Amino acid sequence: MKSKLFLLITVLCMFCLILGASYIPGFKTLSVTSDLSCRTTCGLGFLFSHFFGPQIGNYIVGLIWSVIGLSLFGFAYRFSR
Repeated sequence: MKSKLFLLITVLCMFCLILGASYIPGFKTLSVTSDLSCRTTCGLGFLFSHFFGPQIGNYIVGLIWSVIGLSLFGFAYRFSR
């Protein structure tokens, strides 16, 4: 049971890391015309993008997704031990 949960969380972690890595070099960018349904990560990126420019907003969103992915992996690793 633990190995299946570890595998599931690891796959989710990899998805978050890939998503974060796609924002940092600019493969994926924040949409400027975001509506009110934007969630926390996108909202923080939009806020930083508004004050510091779109490139900084992309870096922040990429770092947030990467931290989420690494945190999930750390949780899965500690749970599997």
